[in-house]
Amino acid sequence: MPSLVGVEITTQLSIYSRDSNFVKSAVDADSIPTAAVEKDNVDWLETTDTTVTADDTGVYSFAWTPDEAGTYEVQWVWEYGSVEYSKTERYTVESTIIGVSEETSDTDTELAEPDLGVSKACKITGTFYDASGNFMQGVHVRFTPLRLMDAVLTSGVIAQEVTAVSDENGLVQLYLVRGVKGMLAITGIGLVREVLVPEVGAIDLMDLAALGDDLLEVQRPQFTELPRRSS
Repeated sequence: MPSLVGVEITTQLSIYSRDSNFVKSAVDADSIPTAAVEKDNVDWLETTDTTVTADDTGVYSFAWTPDEAGTYEVQWVWEYGSVEYSKTERYTVESTIIGVSEETSDTDTELAEPDLGVSKACKITGTFYDASGNFMQGVHVRFTPLRLMDAVLTSGVIAQEVTAVSDENGLVQLYLVRGVKGMLAITGIGLVREVLVPEVGAIDLMDLAALGDDLLEVQRPQFTELPRRSS
């Protein structure tokens, strides 16, 4: 929804890392991040480390007020572990429409609600980058119910898997029916997990993967020693 000229916008950045089990946790940047605002691809505002505030562990924000209609982009830059990262957020500002500011994109499409209803579904979202930090388009995320008994609902049967593909902003999103166990596979990173869709309204894709078992992990055989028959 567009923002209004003259109405203050608060832009927030959240930084986190993931461990080997893909569990994420908030982390602080090496120093206070900086942010720059461009309007219609022209420099409009640059912030210093005194205008960006640290609200919580790994959470930073700053407020700015657009003075005319147009498209604004906020470019965050920070370092973590001596490695530089960046993130861009886009805002559309209009002079006649009053609204709450939020990140928008010309290519963003609203995820259609499932016919079963959102009360019985869990929204899965994730963003992919390549090794250089650029958005990664074309990553396939596939969820396949494991057994028919896991796909039977009171209102019918889940008869087909679902696949979603990341867009040019690296974003992938899909709905999965809550309580269904299935195989989650992500191409490009070789991740395969057996997961149970949680009874929540939304979850991050990698958080969902962290809940499952790694089927590619080497399994150690368990031997049972049987008693010997005496002669």
